[in-house]
Amino acid sequence: EEAVRLTAEVQSGEDEVLARATLSRVLLDQDAPKKALDELDVLVPLLDTFDTEGIASQVHAWRAVALARLDREVEAEAALERAATIEPEWPLIKVRTDLAFAEALRALGRRDAARERLQKSLQAAEAHGYRHYQLAAHDGLSVVVTDDTTRARHSRVASALARSLAANLTREDASRFLARGWGTR
Repeated sequence: EEAVRLTAEVQSGEDEVLARATLSRVLLDQDAPKKALDELDVLVPLLDTFDTEGIASQVHAWRAVALARLDREVEAEAALERAATIEPEWPLIKVRTDLAFAEALRALGRRDAARERLQKSLQAAEAHGYRHYQLAAHDGLSVVVTDDTTRARHSRVASALARSLAANLTREDASRFLARGWGTR
């Protein structure tokens, strides 16, 4: 919140977009969809001018997540439709956007569509060596797949990736990172 305040205060639009996007993601992770939506509603108008990273599609997908969690399905579907009209240019942003789409689709109860997006994200993350996003995709797949064997495989891979990534963190950070319960939801 301090980063948002400071970037707005100094009128650094590009930095404000990234600060607000990060805060929105954190609020969604903290299961605070109303606060996330409030932040996203301030962020969206800034995108046309200040989105130098190409995250607009991802932001609209996050908006869909927040709306779906607030049981505003029609608005969530509209936010996803808006997100689908914007094609991210960078591979990393494409992976992150697919993960955001999958999260929104899952929140809307569309498990098959969420699974397809997660598989797409996983393939791209593996192709580009984005291990953290491989972890996120396996973790998501461990929730949406219906086959017990496949679910168990995604859970095992997510857990192993989480431990591998945590090995490079300080003890305190690793503990916090692993507390998320990767692959065990």
